[in-house]
Amino acid sequence: MDISALMRDLRKIGPQVRVSVNIKRDQGAELIIPILRRTIKYDATGHKVSDTITNLVTKTEINQ
Repeated sequence: MDISALMRDLRKIGPQVRVSVNIKRDQGAELIIPILRRTIKYDATGHKVSDTITNLVTKTEINQ
């Protein structure tokens, strides 16, 4: 599997997407994709109540 091609495709999704890859010989690789989620809540009158940014991390095992 061509890891550089996968990383290039993921970056096309958005410039905020950054990935890191940990490769271990004869053990495959671990692809880590951090994604930011932003939640903004408003009350009934339209005033902002909260603004939260959450960093989600997804790990996937890639067996070669």
